[in-house]
Amino acid sequence: MARFSQRLNALFESAPNHVTNAMVVRSMTEDGCRISTPYLSQLRTGVRTNPSPEVVSALARFFEVTPDYFFNPDQEVPFLASGDSDHILLAQLHNDRLRNLTSRVVDLSPASQALLVEMAENLRSSENLPRVPPDSNSYSWRA
Repeated sequence: MARFSQRLNALFESAPNHVTNAMVVRSMTEDGCRISTPYLSQLRTGVRTNPSPEVVSALARFFEVTPDYFFNPDQEVPFLASGDSDHILLAQLHNDRLRNLTSRVVDLSPASQALLVEMAENLRSSENLPRVPPDSNSYSWRA
């Protein structure tokens, strides 16, 4: 029987190459499942082998598989095209606040959208975060 870590790593490998532990932890936390980045790393390396049903369910939701995927070696890893940024965006939109914000900016002018990007970068800097998240696609778009 495949180990939990092997099944979890297969999901990371089938996902776009820029899915990171930090991104998964952030999404799971926003979804109501408290988990730390070191704990996820331990699950991936096999140091921890018995996650709670809550963690298994949250991981399954993030990767869009059933919880049984982790324990059933016959269940296939879902195919995700390399570089499929739509999957990443959809995962991030599970956050109600982000979805709410996105729905309000989608039909703004390019100049207004550029202003919002600049504001977000400034807010990130004020919170001692990199202006562009390290696990996001770099962008240089400006109006």
